[in-house]
Parts: sequence; C-alpha cells; structure tokens
Amino acid sequence: MNMHGLALAYALSTLSGLRVSYPAAALLLAVHNRVLKPPENLMWLHSDTILIIVLVACVAEFIAHKLSWLQTPLHYIHKVLSPLVGGATAFAVDPTQGVGGFLIAALGAGNAFAVHSLRATARATGSAFFLGAVNPIASLVEDGVVLTAATAAFFTAQTTAWIILLVTLGCRHLTYRSVPRYSRRRRARV
Repeated sequence: MNMHGLALAYALSTLSGLRVSYPAAALLLAVHNRVLKPPENLMWLHSDTILIIVLVACVAEFIAHKLSWLQTPLHYIHKVLSPLVGGATAFAVDPTQGVGGFLIAALGAGNAFAVHSLRATARATGSAFFLGAVNPIASLVEDGVVLTAATAAFFTAQTTAWIILLVTLGCRHLTYRSVPRYSRRRRARV
C-alpha cells in the first residue's frame, strides 16, 4: 500500500469516529465515480442500493445529532458502528487485500473507536460545563469538519491526515486537561 492509501485509510477511519455515515458515503461516492477502485471482494460497494441507504443514513445522522433526546441512543449505536465503518473504510482503500489489509482494518477500527471515545468525552464535558447549550453548534462544527476533511482526503490524503492527526492530538490534550479540572471544582463545591 502506498502513502496515499495509508493516509486515506487513516483519514477515513478517524472521521468515522466523529460521524459514521459521512466517511462511508465519501468512500461510496469515490467508488461510484471511479476515483477509488475497491478490491474484488468488495465490489458490492458499486451498488446503487448501498449508496442510497448510506446517503439516507447521512441525512438521518445529520438531523439526529441536532436533537438532544437522540444523543444518548445515537452514542450507543456509534459505539458499535464507528469501529465497523472505520475498519471497513480502511480495508476498502487497500487494493491488494493481503494480510496488510486486515492489519489496516484492525488499526482503522481501533482508531475510529478511540476518536469516538474522545468525542464522547469532549461532548460530555461540554454538556456538563455549558448545560448542553453548545451541543447543536458543536454538532454543526463536527459536520462541517467531517464533510470538508472527507472530501479533501481523496485529493490531498497526506496533508489531510497530518492535519487530522494534529487536531486530534490537540483535542485530546484540551479534553483530558479540562476533565480533571472540572471534576476537582465540582468536588470542592460539594
């Protein structure tokens, strides 16, 4: 697998941790428009039915993330789907499908799960601190970031992968720095 493929696999698996259906839709649109050629065992990705299902899932996910009463059930669904989609998108990018393809899929699944956990922690911290008032705005920002990065990943995969890595590390640093500080303040008040 070349560097472009590795960077694309990393970018799509990372974005799967934020939004499940957007990277899957980006992959399917790339396959549909012959930008990406999947391996023989994944030729079902060319199916119009699969593309329509994933596009409907994109719209449903977009709406569901804006409704606070759907946040918790959606989080549990994403806890299962993020690693699956992250691994599948990383696996579909590798055209050789050797042992390395399965390793890339496993790493993609783990990466998607880690990013999903980081996003859930950040969202919980933001909800506790701002009483949930920022969640719809944060959701719109996440939508924009994922759509932009998923599109850019097919054209400039290495640059996009580096930017995603730096943003992920920065978010991890900010999130885990604020969680203990917030809980210390809360314990002091009680």
